[in-house]
Amino acid sequence: MMSSGSRAVLRRAPETAGDGSDGYAGGPVWMWLLPPAVMLAMGLWNITGPSYWRDEGATLTAVHRSFPQLLRMLRNVDAVHGAYYVIMWPLVHAFGSGEVVTRLPSVAAMVVAAAAVAAIGRRLVSPGAGLAAGLTFAILPEVSRYAQDARSYAMVAAFGTVASYLLVRAIGDRKSVV
Repeated sequence: MMSSGSRAVLRRAPETAGDGSDGYAGGPVWMWLLPPAVMLAMGLWNITGPSYWRDEGATLTAVHRSFPQLLRMLRNVDAVHGAYYVIMWPLVHAFGSGEVVTRLPSVAAMVVAAAAVAAIGRRLVSPGAGLAAGLTFAILPEVSRYAQDARSYAMVAAFGTVASYLLVRAIGDRKSVV
């Protein structure tokens, strides 16, 4: 339970995000934007530097097939990456298969994941904790590695963090009703 003194700290000033009607203090907007911006910079930095590796080659092999061939392939091979291949197929056919085109969806997914990690920290602890969590996530070397990987791992991370945030929101909203 929070004391009335700590609740006053959590109330939003007019220039901060949200209306504060539920007692949730999101902090200033810049705290919301900094983790995804840092993740974007980390993901884009030297994105074309390393050449494709074996698993990325598997992505390229899959998405260079015709769409019916891709669907037939997914019945026997790489079904776990099927949704990712279906997302990547039109991108590669519209914009080519260069490193930027094939890796940019992973960068975007990790930007979403960084924003969600920060949102979870804000929601559960404080705006400062959310900022620290989001920035820590954004600068982790493994996160940058998967942000620059033409595979489904970054999208899985994004879906997982967004789902976790939605769960935290649902539990918090349910507590305020009870």
